[in-house]
Amino acid sequence: MIVKVRVIPNAVENEVVFRLSRGQGPMTFLHESFPMYHHPNYWGVHLTLMWALVAPLYRIWSSPCLLLILQAVLVSGAAIPIYLALKSRIGASSAAALALAYLLYPTTQHAMLHELHGISWAVPFTAGFWWALRSGRRRWALIFALLALSCREEILLVAAGLGLCLLAERGRRFRGLAVLLGAALAFHLLLNHVMPSLGQSGDWR
Repeated sequence: MIVKVRVIPNAVENEVVFRLSRGQGPMTFLHESFPMYHHPNYWGVHLTLMWALVAPLYRIWSSPCLLLILQAVLVSGAAIPIYLALKSRIGASSAAALALAYLLYPTTQHAMLHELHGISWAVPFTAGFWWALRSGRRRWALIFALLALSCREEILLVAAGLGLCLLAERGRRFRGLAVLLGAALAFHLLLNHVMPSLGQSGDWR
């Protein structure tokens, strides 16, 4: 089997993690060749703080393979919170079948094998956030929310959508409203204040 990957995202992400592992900050000098990265501070384009958490491991094994392996483990690991979130609603057998369907879904395979992206790393944490939110585990919900947000800033839009889903359910409307408003406010602050201060441009891509 031959796996094809795009060079640009993998090169930029690996450079950022490599520099973080060497204490140089989230810088990429590939922006001079690729206009999509219009300034050297990567966090001014995508606020993937997760790379700072991975940097110590990259210091031990400085290889793009490390990031791709971790991505495959995380994306496939989302099947666990998916199963847990569905088990109480549709039964163990049906929940297991849908979790298996997630693993076999071509888009899931694409996210694991096609290229390296922080947004793919957010999948298990977002699923965990949804499970914890629905089961009333507030501390776990907060932990998963922070981990998901550390993967990419636009995950807040997904959180806002989950808040809308909760608004439609009786007994969870206040919780849904809190998630919706909190995600919208956080997205506004990151997009218009935090990220522009990290780079030379406030453009979000």
